[in-house]
Amino acid sequence: MTRLKMITVSAVLLLGLLARGEVPLFPPPPGQRLATQQALAAGRSALVAGNPEAAYRYALMARAEMEAEEEWNRLTATILIALDRPTEAIRYLARVEGERERVELLLGRRAGSGPAASLLPLNQRWPRLSKDGLKEVEAVIPARDGTLWLMVEDRLVQVSARGEQMGFTTLQGASDLTLDVDGDILAVGSSHMFRKGRIVRLPAGIRRGVSITETLQGRMIVLDETPALHRIDPEGKVEGRRTLSLSRPLRVRADGSGRLFLVDRSKDTVEVFSAALVPLRTVDLSDMEVSFRRPENLYVDFAGNFLIHDGSRREIHVFTAQGTRLASSRKENVRIDAVGWDGLHGLLFLDRKNGYVGRIQW
Repeated sequence: MTRLKMITVSAVLLLGLLARGEVPLFPPPPGQRLATQQALAAGRSALVAGNPEAAYRYALMARAEMEAEEEWNRLTATILIALDRPTEAIRYLARVEGERERVELLLGRRAGSGPAASLLPLNQRWPRLSKDGLKEVEAVIPARDGTLWLMVEDRLVQVSARGEQMGFTTLQGASDLTLDVDGDILAVGSSHMFRKGRIVRLPAGIRRGVSITETLQGRMIVLDETPALHRIDPEGKVEGRRTLSLSRPLRVRADGSGRLFLVDRSKDTVEVFSAALVPLRTVDLSDMEVSFRRPENLYVDFAGNFLIHDGSRREIHVFTAQGTRLASSRKENVRIDAVGWDGLHGLLFLDRKNGYVGRIQW
């Protein structure tokens, strides 16, 4: 068999395995080295399957011919984040046009030896919102288009930058409001989810939606009340499920590499899973000089830094993916009854007592 035929056969076999979620071991047998684009595709598939170690090795196979390409550099940076190597990811992300903001955030959100930063409110309030109307609001989120979204019982409300209500969407049993990977609104209710401007029924087998997030290549992760995590493919079919041993799981979020972060209301811990719903580690927050009374919400940025809202203390705290505290608010400076974060610079809070939505600087 010629070398070309061996490469072709091995590529076909590999793609078949990837289609079934069975990523092969690295390195491949002698004489079966993948072509550059096939190695790149295998790297992406390995990352989606929750195997960043294999993904990194496939990326290295494509390095010689693609090191100058943005596609390869973006994938390599994403893989390094999944491997808990965000500092190394900076050099690759810096080669990608349009990623300056994320490079700066990676640089700024590295754990240092000094104290955690203070999260302080800006003198900015969303205009024309009524105090009485905000009493019913359970969640807020800043959309990438500059609008504000509010979650009220059984509906989502969109508000313009001038404070004008632009419309609302009915969502029975609305329980979670966040953003998808494109910065569009993503929400879940008892039996439906709101995605890309549409209401979609949750797949059979999900008893009641509690929280939702989007991971790589359009995969949706839904936390239901059983409790369990459900992995839904772009066509809306459940392709994976994991029963949880946690007593009161509250929120699930994904970072830019596909890792999942889950907070339990009854514990000072954050559980981290791979994109394939495999447990990776438990981040213990009990020794971080922070005592959580009642976790209410969780957000995660593209690099795995996560924000927790303590609803009882009305404070927020930001940690690295490994659990080092980066920043905190104090209730004497700002009262936070609800918080919304786009993972970048958009950090909003709701103060129900004083009746306004404001911004926090970090």
